[in-house]
Amino acid sequence: MLAANKTVLNDTVCVRVSVTPSEITSDSTNATIISSAEQYFRAGVLKEKTDISEGLGLPDPTLAGCLAVCWLLLYMTLRKGVSSSGKVAYFTAIFPYIVMLALLIRGLTLPGAAKGLLFFFTPQ
Repeated sequence: MLAANKTVLNDTVCVRVSVTPSEITSDSTNATIISSAEQYFRAGVLKEKTDISEGLGLPDPTLAGCLAVCWLLLYMTLRKGVSSSGKVAYFTAIFPYIVMLALLIRGLTLPGAAKGLLFFFTPQ
């Protein structure tokens, strides 16, 4: 029954939610049960390997680029000294609220928004 609904990805067996741990038989030795979010984080984001026999590998270009952008923003913030960082603090404190307000307005203008809000706030 387990063989009918399993997918093998990176030597990890991913099963559907309906499969219980008791259904995993003895032929599935060394089975590690992890969530799909953890599988994505380990295989997709970290590109984690089972061992380091092939070496540590090169840094991921996407993550290294993101780190470089963060360091560049930090440098640009503190370039003129700590006194100018107050302006950046005002911007970083207010800007997320502006974005959330814009997303709220956009969400409320979508078709079916009133129906969705009624469903969300009506207790069941």
